[in-house]
Amino acid sequence: MQSAATLTYSKAAIAGVERLATTTLNIDGVNVNLAYGYPDGTAAGIAMLMNIPEGDWQQRKSTLPITAWVYWHGVIKEDAGVAACYLRYRQVTSATARPVIDVQTSGC
Repeated sequence: MQSAATLTYSKAAIAGVERLATTTLNIDGVNVNLAYGYPDGTAAGIAMLMNIPEGDWQQRKSTLPITAWVYWHGVIKEDAGVAACYLRYRQVTSATARPVIDVQTSGC
């Protein structure tokens, strides 16, 4: 996830769009939503760049007011945050920030 975000930022910088609050960049034939050059935290952002095997991890949009996507293991029925089993990507909110990626596996 970190590599996908960093490589996307590099491509955004080459295209000259790394300082835009929102834009779209075509990466390998796929339009990816960006926030300040990094993939945003939506299904059309970071989720487009992730290669997660079907049935392994499920994704859902954050229920918090911040924009993020949460991935959790498919066998867990309750909320991933409560279960402490997730990979979370929080999109950047300024041109000087980097995405925040949290991994919690103590409850997996």
